[in-house]
Amino acid sequence: MRKHSLAVLLFVLLTMGSTMAQTMMPPDTWRALELTNRARARAKLPPLKRSITLDAAAHRHANDMATHGTYGHQGTDGSMPVHRIFALGYVGMALSENIAAGLPTATAAVDAWMASEPHRANIMSPKFQEIGLAVVYRQGSKYGWYWVQEFATPVQAPVPAPPQPPSPAPAPSPSPAPTPVTQDPR
Repeated sequence: MRKHSLAVLLFVLLTMGSTMAQTMMPPDTWRALELTNRARARAKLPPLKRSITLDAAAHRHANDMATHGTYGHQGTDGSMPVHRIFALGYVGMALSENIAAGLPTATAAVDAWMASEPHRANIMSPKFQEIGLAVVYRQGSKYGWYWVQEFATPVQAPVPAPPQPPSPAPAPSPSPAPTPVTQDPR
């Protein structure tokens, strides 16, 4: 029943308008976004915009880690962040991921990321424009709390050039006319 409820919630979030979906996300993920963007603002970087597609990829991985008691960027199905993000239809570049486990609050998770140079670099990178966040708590699991941040910059699909009319086939060049051969009467 729990898996079914989670699947229904994920479907609802992916199909709703972003404003309504934002109000339904767990408050801790909003706090993590607020703290992340506050750190960026201190460095005069633009805030990251929340992406429900990146949220879904983050949730998939947080839930996978919680369900299987694992901790790492590779999912139990062998997927890496780029696979999980692209599998949901996100088209982006400059993809990265932060994970944390065993931390019960958004403040603790973001503080840990900011204290780790590679994680801090993801948060402070000017190349990222969007973020997805998830936290999953699973009682009895190895770490209890599992946090994921997905970072990306969307790529607008290139607009295909309108089809060009076919070029007319070049007209065949006329063959030179045969030159009559005349005999010299002498």
